[in-house]
Amino acid sequence: MKKTAIIALSFAFLAVAAGAGAKKGTGMADFSKPLPVSNKNVELEAKKALSKKEIKEIEDMEAMGKPDNLAAASKDKPVASSSAATGILGVDLAPGARKYAIVIGLANYPGVSTTADDALLPDLCVQQVPDNVPDYGDEVKDNCKDGDSVNMEAALLGKYNFDRVVRLSDSEATFDNIYEAVQEIKGNLTQDDELVFFFSGHGVTSADGTGIVVYDQKYDEAAFMDTDTPYTDPETGEIYANYAEYYAAAGYDPSAYIWNSQIKDWFADSKTSRIVFVFDTCHAGGMSVLAGSGREVVMSAQENQSANTFYLGGESNGDYIHDSEGLFTHYFVLRGLDDGRADGYNALKKNDPAKYDGRVVVEEAFQYAKEIISSYQTPVLSDQFTNDLYLDFQ
Repeated sequence: MKKTAIIALSFAFLAVAAGAGAKKGTGMADFSKPLPVSNKNVELEAKKALSKKEIKEIEDMEAMGKPDNLAAASKDKPVASSSAATGILGVDLAPGARKYAIVIGLANYPGVSTTADDALLPDLCVQQVPDNVPDYGDEVKDNCKDGDSVNMEAALLGKYNFDRVVRLSDSEATFDNIYEAVQEIKGNLTQDDELVFFFSGHGVTSADGTGIVVYDQKYDEAAFMDTDTPYTDPETGEIYANYAEYYAAAGYDPSAYIWNSQIKDWFADSKTSRIVFVFDTCHAGGMSVLAGSGREVVMSAQENQSANTFYLGGESNGDYIHDSEGLFTHYFVLRGLDDGRADGYNALKKNDPAKYDGRVVVEEAFQYAKEIISSYQTPVLSDQFTNDLYLDFQ
């Protein structure tokens, strides 16, 4: 398989157990801020880039799947062999309930080079944009853009009629902005509302027992981003340009992670249990710690697996420049949910055209994507929502 370089970096966590860096009276790390790490024990891995040949093979596999529309359905057409979908819609939203989403995508990492040789991790982009493409320069940064968050926002607003979507892409996707978005949305939630939390980008994994982990698990995973928000040292009052500068001055790794334990803590007091988490990262399976009653956790790969890209940012097919897309999100969001190709993708009522009802539930989109990409990575679903969750009930 043609790959981008995979960078394995070793870092170990520094426990933040007291003073300004800890929650008062708990002895736990302050999960509202990035946690500093030192050089041991964290593996940070780049998504793998599929070749054009591999993409064509996947597209051919998709074409051999279920019928695209009701009229084409027949007993001679192949259907999903197994499915997370039950074929029965779950409980509808209550009258007046609202639907919220926080949608995050990183392809162009602020402060991170586009080459693997001189950076912590490569951006999810090609090295060069062709010179003959109008309106684009020859530097990849001019068209290194995340497309996954854009596609997810478009699906939620245009297809599923969400009331509010906060999208944070590339340089907007800082730790502080993400944390503030979570707090804002949580402040508006009622017990009847619905929430989607989506993240696409790089992921990291680490062995347990390093000081910041509050949940018992063998490994811990995190979403990865740079931070460029100004930071004031609470002890000295010194102002730093960002967390990276502060941590570098203290001898720590200058990158920022949002650990699964932090995300679990953020949503522990959510007023609604009706939450869909979606992660398209390497080691995404470790986000299963977010599972809970009424929740669905959609993960692009197993805990010990890498994830793949479908397109790299800046990639050209001759007359179109692609934004970066993850392989899983391409099929789960763009093709499955938004284009509606996952409609009826469940094992119930096999060969019965009536199951193609024009409504794509989360479980159908997951199974649709899983069966197409399973030769490259294995998506995982933790589903504690009763029956099927349709994102446009009202």
